[in-house]
Amino acid sequence: MIKNFSWWAIGVFVFSFSKIEELPKEEFKKLLSYVPRKKKITLDEVYNRLKDKDYVILKGENKGKLIAVYVAYAIEDSLYLWVGAVDPTYRGRSITKMALDLFETLAIGRYSKLTIKVPKNSRLEKHMEKRGFRKVGELGDAVIMKKTLGLQS
Repeated sequence: MIKNFSWWAIGVFVFSFSKIEELPKEEFKKLLSYVPRKKKITLDEVYNRLKDKDYVILKGENKGKLIAVYVAYAIEDSLYLWVGAVDPTYRGRSITKMALDLFETLAIGRYSKLTIKVPKNSRLEKHMEKRGFRKVGELGDAVIMKKTLGLQS
């Protein structure tokens, strides 16, 4: 697991990095069920995907309740933002934007790129383009997007 960051309070939300085994399994499982995908992601799939990888799990909490979780891992010189889930009652409050800002801050100086796969022609694709991500390929009904990172002045 990538280290050197602990937690941030942004408004009423607290973000922190976690090891996978520290996440409350039932809450994590429930959040994964909110990921808008045809094939749902299971806890076993998360554990298997992260095994022997340099990974980051960012969790978002409100008053001690797990309301969001984001999972990323290293692929060569890129941090791949694999999955993000937000409790539907907390959507529309810029939680994903805050999480992306934290991932980008974490990645600068460690990785040369951020990579993400998003649904084609989605609001998320347009949002990622505004954040500086560029399409580099397609995979089924999704696009692969990358953002080159540099030291910020």
